[in-house]
Amino acid sequence: MNTVLRITEMKNMHEYLNKINIFLNDLVLEYPLHEQWFEGVAKQLVCNSGEREILFVQNSEDDIIGVAILKKGLCEKKICTLRVAKEFQRRGIGTMLVKESCDFLNTNKPIITVSQTKHSEFIHLFKKFNFEIEKIYCGKYRDMCIEYCYNGILLPETILKEAQSYIESKDEIA
Repeated sequence: MNTVLRITEMKNMHEYLNKINIFLNDLVLEYPLHEQWFEGVAKQLVCNSGEREILFVQNSEDDIIGVAILKKGLCEKKICTLRVAKEFQRRGIGTMLVKESCDFLNTNKPIITVSQTKHSEFIHLFKKFNFEIEKIYCGKYRDMCIEYCYNGILLPETILKEAQSYIESKDEIA
């Protein structure tokens, strides 16, 4: 039986971050800035900001076979990455990761995007959870590539940073 693990609960977090990064390394084909983005996520996890979590599943040989990277921000509850190894798909691992992701994010409708090239692989899973397309972006992560956004819209980074700064300044005053 596979179990979903949380990276923030692992004593050897750096080792698991490296294994997960290797597992996800071909995502750079879909998302050209994936490596730089993942480095930023890893830094947030090491600093223990509480905004990020990585859920993962291993097989009996301790190989990573499934990953969900989550963002639990003030303005956004998002599954940023969801990946199950090809040979382990259709075995309930994606379902387990989405359920655990929803639990961590405290929502049944997390924002999640998927590129047009992978969209058909996710349709069954998204229907199972009643996820609905809210917006379609063209060129968001890769030129001329469509990105389907479920359960919400992507907020521009500047708005997110401004909102976070505003809330932090209110906390300092209080």
